[in-house]
Amino acid sequence: MHREAPFAIGNPVDAPVDDQYAPLREANARSLDAELAWFSRVVETRFRLHFGQACEYGNIREHVPPDLRGDTSEYARIVRECGMSFDERIVLILALVPHISPQALDTFFVNNKNLDRAFTEFGGVKGKVHGGFLPTCETASFILHGSDLAGRFGFIGMLEEEHFFARRGILEIEHQAGGEPLFNGILKLSSEYLNRFTTGRYLKPDYGINFPAKRITTGLSWDDLVLAHDVLEEVENITAWLMHSKTIMHDWGLERAVKPGYRCLFYGPPGTGKTLTATLIGASAGLDVYRIDLSMERREPRGAIAATVNVHGNPVHVLAAHLGLRVNERRFQVRQILDYLDAVRNALLVVLGDFNDWLPGRSVVHVLDHRLGRQPRPASFPVSWPVVS
Repeated sequence: MHREAPFAIGNPVDAPVDDQYAPLREANARSLDAELAWFSRVVETRFRLHFGQACEYGNIREHVPPDLRGDTSEYARIVRECGMSFDERIVLILALVPHISPQALDTFFVNNKNLDRAFTEFGGVKGKVHGGFLPTCETASFILHGSDLAGRFGFIGMLEEEHFFARRGILEIEHQAGGEPLFNGILKLSSEYLNRFTTGRYLKPDYGINFPAKRITTGLSWDDLVLAHDVLEEVENITAWLMHSKTIMHDWGLERAVKPGYRCLFYGPPGTGKTLTATLIGASAGLDVYRIDLSMERREPRGAIAATVNVHGNPVHVLAAHLGLRVNERRFQVRQILDYLDAVRNALLVVLGDFNDWLPGRSVVHVLDHRLGRQPRPASFPVSWPVVS
């Protein structure tokens, strides 16, 4: 029986780069030019107010941010989608400035002549190689609120995990040393959103020598994949979430009662189609899929595959893994998976796999449970004592 592919999303990645991304690059450039000009006016006003200099404005918020209605850039789309306020847009562009116009922050290098050192209230650090100013949370607080303590305390809400900056993986707070103040953390724009706001492209996972990966493809189709009826229903549930998550969370007002994103955990014995499923998801979405090496020395080769799927402009990360038989193997492999999860913190994450994790008291899956939540269905292994099956 013919079955429609449950995932048919995204644009082919093999289209010529110039043809596919040139309009996005141009639209992003126009949007960011206007945003930078607005940001510069806000910063100039903050400095004048802070130092008691003549200024035609009594408040930085008198500078109205650019109107992004009808703007086709990826930057404008994210700003509108998140419903960003004046303050949130300042923080976002501040994190982006070192990448697109670093000279715009040179004014923060001014020294306090009374102490012959930088102004503490400006925050910021100088990069180890980059000669420009890298803004910190202190910098953002200064621009937005100057010396107003109440405003400073309110700004902390933007740094919390519940805020969309963290929930969607847009911004990260990078502390260079332990025990330092919260506001000393560097405001870091994620590589994923940096690419989206500039080139318009979705960044592929940055695999290195400690997380080797190889691109995989398949000549098979969804018609070649056999799924049990209940598993197919769960795949369709995922599809429904991908299509209607905004309606469910926002229009129906469930964001207060339901955790953001859709978390599911599939696992089973080898040969049940986990690798093929992930590969087909990638092929349907026109995205690359990689096999990640989870093998330990002198043990049976093991691996995982990962793909980032573009769903209505939002990245969906899918990872399928096959873990080893020994506990120490699985612990090592789960740590590798957690490293991947740390790199792709976003609203939607799907982890599938055969975890070989059935011995009482020696489970490692609880580590993934802590990160992803308990799996929504029981183990699919067909017998109670697999060692004697």
